[in-house]
Amino acid sequence: MRVVSVDTIHPILFSQLEGAGHEVVDVSQLNDSEMLLALENADGIVMRSRLDVDSKFINDHLKLKFIGRVGSGLENVDQIATDSNDVVVFTSPEGNRDSVAEHALAMLLAWLNNIVQANSQVKGGQWERNLNKGEELKGKTVALIGYGNTGSAFAKLLLGFGVRVLAYDKYRKDFKETAIEEVSMGEIYRDADVVSLHIPLNDETNYLVNQEWLASFSKPIVLINTSRGKIVQTDALITGLQKGQLRGCCLDVLEYENARLKMPDFSTLPSALNELLSNDRVILSPHCAGLSPESYYKLSEVMANKIIQRFGRA
Repeated sequence: MRVVSVDTIHPILFSQLEGAGHEVVDVSQLNDSEMLLALENADGIVMRSRLDVDSKFINDHLKLKFIGRVGSGLENVDQIATDSNDVVVFTSPEGNRDSVAEHALAMLLAWLNNIVQANSQVKGGQWERNLNKGEELKGKTVALIGYGNTGSAFAKLLLGFGVRVLAYDKYRKDFKETAIEEVSMGEIYRDADVVSLHIPLNDETNYLVNQEWLASFSKPIVLINTSRGKIVQTDALITGLQKGQLRGCCLDVLEYENARLKMPDFSTLPSALNELLSNDRVILSPHCAGLSPESYYKLSEVMANKIIQRFGRA
């Protein structure tokens, strides 16, 4: 098969596919017009977020056998179109689950212990011990919405801290891990101190976190989002912070990111972003939770293995 890579991918994918007898062409450095020309005779495409695979694209590339999205999200792939044209879609969330889980834990610990604020104050010449007292993670109830690759990886880390871990997954039941409590959303609304999102962005989850959702909790929570920005409505976060429904937020993603996970110029964005930026109870990072060197390798290795397992050797 002729496999075309349109994004920067770890070379382990190329070496494994070539070792299995497939031709791999890297067009990641070409401009968009040149890239599209290179895709005309592709049997498979390996990508991250550069390409939008819609129904027109699929109909224009009827030779395609598969799309490989190196990562987890598929919001830039029309799965109805791929299914109807027998195009196999691969993802590799196993590759960055540990990096995302560790990043979520790091943000939570930083929030609980006022690390970001304390660091800024000390570097500014302030020595405010009492203002920066932290609190222990041990004994808290952390709820996971979604118990797939990243949700389960985060749960394993949390258990080492003596945390009660609740998990709700609409599409996965009967968890094997006995230390994880499989619960309803009602139980999460009642008991959670911290809520972490580990779900894909789709029609069902778009703006899942809105004002009504936040108002359902019986006590203020800390919200963690390392999934996709548009799962969370920023205006609802601002209201939740103002009303005391949210103690704080740890956000690696924001709703203003475009389909390629880029952020527009901040000056062009709604005022709600400025309120997030100026709020000491909010910790932000630039959608980098899954970008470790280790995950860069594993994402591509997992993808290559899935392609070879499905299509074999040439």
